[in-house]
Amino acid sequence: MSIELGDITISKFYNKENKIGFLKDPDWNLGKGSQKTYATKLAKAAEVEKLLEKDLCEFSENDVLTLFEHQLKNSYTDYSLQLLFNVSKQYIKWAIMRGIKKTNVNPLNKINFKTDILALIDTTQSKKKYLSEKQIWEIAEVIKNPRDVACIIAAFYGIKGDNSSELINLKKEDINYINNTVKLNTEISIRTTHLPQEVIEIFKNSSEQNIYKRRGNPGNGGRITANLIDSEYVIRPTTTNGEGFVKAQTIASRCKNNLVDAGYLNISIDDIYKSGKLDLLRHKQQQKGRIEIYDYKKVNEQFGDDPNNYAFLKNLYEATMSEGKLNVFSKKKFWDEVYLVDEIYLVHEGDIFLYESDFSDEDENEMNAPVKKDFPDEGGDNSSEGGRTKTHVTRCARSRAARDRCIEIYKAKCIICKFDFEKTYGEVGKGLIHVHHLNQLSKNTEKHIVNAMEDLRPVCPNCHFIIHKNKNEAYKIDDVEKMIEDNKILLKIKE
Repeated sequence: MSIELGDITISKFYNKENKIGFLKDPDWNLGKGSQKTYATKLAKAAEVEKLLEKDLCEFSENDVLTLFEHQLKNSYTDYSLQLLFNVSKQYIKWAIMRGIKKTNVNPLNKINFKTDILALIDTTQSKKKYLSEKQIWEIAEVIKNPRDVACIIAAFYGIKGDNSSELINLKKEDINYINNTVKLNTEISIRTTHLPQEVIEIFKNSSEQNIYKRRGNPGNGGRITANLIDSEYVIRPTTTNGEGFVKAQTIASRCKNNLVDAGYLNISIDDIYKSGKLDLLRHKQQQKGRIEIYDYKKVNEQFGDDPNNYAFLKNLYEATMSEGKLNVFSKKKFWDEVYLVDEIYLVHEGDIFLYESDFSDEDENEMNAPVKKDFPDEGGDNSSEGGRTKTHVTRCARSRAARDRCIEIYKAKCIICKFDFEKTYGEVGKGLIHVHHLNQLSKNTEKHIVNAMEDLRPVCPNCHFIIHKNKNEAYKIDDVEKMIEDNKILLKIKE
């Protein structure tokens, strides 16, 4: 029976005679495809065999665990480890049957792959699964290509999208180098985020990169460098791909390879994305001393995800914190410079629609509620002042685009009482107005869109306060208008 194995694979074997004897044994009935697969896995064991100066068939239980610990230092998948486990077990069984092994004990019969080997993976890798901001920037320093650095840094700061769509669609014109903002586009949404200048510079470097350095060393076959295609995109493929934009699978594989080269195994671009969320939550916890539901929602929103689907993030953060799987997070570096300029909104049939998230009527009620007396009553006219208290700032609209569209339609004048800031205060009051949602957001638990023309109205702060005076059910526009008219009549009667 002939065996078709490359000279390179055979040269890697420890104790070649045994390994080839196993692969060629007619009683084992390995086909050509299986021979190649088994040979590749046996070659992976060679380095540990040389280190221990013994054949794989003579390994003890501890030696087997050493073999898998060694594999964890290299690129691997659970499937590849399972295959190595099965091949090693079969090889030792063959050695026992052929009288080559000194004893009849197969240590792999005593080891369970799921409970022992995968537990070993958890022990050695779980603390590396999610990385801190400091670690991400250390990784960026060792990556060769600006394009690859941009993908990893962007994912950590929430720029990714489904199947990396935000990265793929990012164009040079979407980056504002003066304001340090990036406009992110997918087929259904647009959002703008403010980033630190250092991150903006990384996008600039990626835009200007022309020569891409391939992974590997000279002599392995193929070219070491390739030309990046000249296109409008920030993340561009090599000319061999023939398209102006890079593919999602290319981004995923390059990120994984670069992470392996940097010493972080079995981590994907999705893990980097989750790492950014966890690191931001940890930063918020360091600032506030606690994490609230609002924080999970805001982090999801910052990363372009539905704020109302925060349960998974909450469970992940609590689990990694309680199990000690998070790295020691560095103190803030850039997080305070990362924020949404415009809230998420959708584009539909040429008009702008608002994507509603966690902003609820309860928020408006809390904002407009009378200030609670939170200072000590010392009697008389003397009360302490100057202490720090938590206050709420009124947010006029969830999206600058939706707000502007509403005002463009109805003008910056209260639709109820007709109050106009500009007419009253002059130039300083130009464009000032609240924007009210006709439908209570707290009544809509599902993701939905809001039409700026049909669902938003400009109202002054006074009327807005009255609208939300009743916490259980907001007053309608008509209700407040009637209140004003009825009160005018009542005043006239009293006169």
